[in-house]
Amino acid sequence: MTALIDYSGASYPIREDFTASHDYCWNRLAAPGTWLTGTQRVAVAKEVRQAQRCSLCRLRKEALSPYGVDGAHETVTDLSDVMVEVVHWITTEPQRLTKAWFDGIMQRGLTEEEYVEILGTLGAVFQIDEFCRGIGAPLHGLPEPQPGEPSHYRPANAVRDVGRTLCAMSPGCPCCLGMVLSEPNRTCGRATPAMWSAR
Repeated sequence: MTALIDYSGASYPIREDFTASHDYCWNRLAAPGTWLTGTQRVAVAKEVRQAQRCSLCRLRKEALSPYGVDGAHETVTDLSDVMVEVVHWITTEPQRLTKAWFDGIMQRGLTEEEYVEILGTLGAVFQIDEFCRGIGAPLHGLPEPQPGEPSHYRPANAVRDVGRTLCAMSPGCPCCLGMVLSEPNRTCGRATPAMWSAR
């Protein structure tokens, strides 16, 4: 595994397990997932960061109801419009998402499996970026995507649980990722225990 994360220059001493878990996540980010390619996963990471500079997202946050604000997202990748919508909205306004919003996303052609992998990917990136901000360190450069195709493996016992999915829309929450079996262990779930154990 290539060492991509280095906190040696941080203003505070950083535990080795933090560095190791973040490095694992960054390597995993670049690799093909279960439903997304490595290129798509890195693009999701780019849009997580872009969402916080997006004018449409800012207007929606300021509005009494974000659903009355139309427009186009300011994007930095070639992800589909519906993927960009998911990444930007979950990153900036997870507390105001509704089942009707989720149903509308599904009607626009995104699959549940892709949705869950996007959620796991953006959650891992959001966690690590916020950690960097918290210790006053610069954000890590994103890795180069690795070649390969998604496995398209769907667990036989996967179930649809929209209520749980909606509860897990806050970035960083590892709940409801079971439909994409690799995500809890290889992204959010890898970074989260180290952070929780420091409390």
